[in-house]
Amino acid sequence: MRPSGTLPEGSVPRPFPGASTDRPAASPALLARGRVAYGAFCAPCHGASGGGDGSVVQRGFPAPPPFASLDEAARAPARIVDVIRHGHGRMRPMAEQVGNADSWSIAEHVSRMGTEP
Repeated sequence: MRPSGTLPEGSVPRPFPGASTDRPAASPALLARGRVAYGAFCAPCHGASGGGDGSVVQRGFPAPPPFASLDEAARAPARIVDVIRHGHGRMRPMAEQVGNADSWSIAEHVSRMGTEP
């Protein structure tokens, strides 16, 4: 029997704990903001294209998984915002550094990485 409050391996909780309900509508301006915020807050670890090959990885920090390897549930914007805010695996929580608007813009940008022509 699983301990109380846990989920089976590989499952994704819905709704995400602490998930915000103030998701903005995706727009060209939001995606542009997401690209800029991603470059500032995420690219040092995740790399410019999300391949897990950022500058800190090149200096010896363990590489995060490439975004292309994530399943659809992990690429959902609400899940990405949850990870930005609360951390996951080796990623530390970034809620104090990345505000709500930037979290959502980054999430929309990351959810589309590698899927746009």
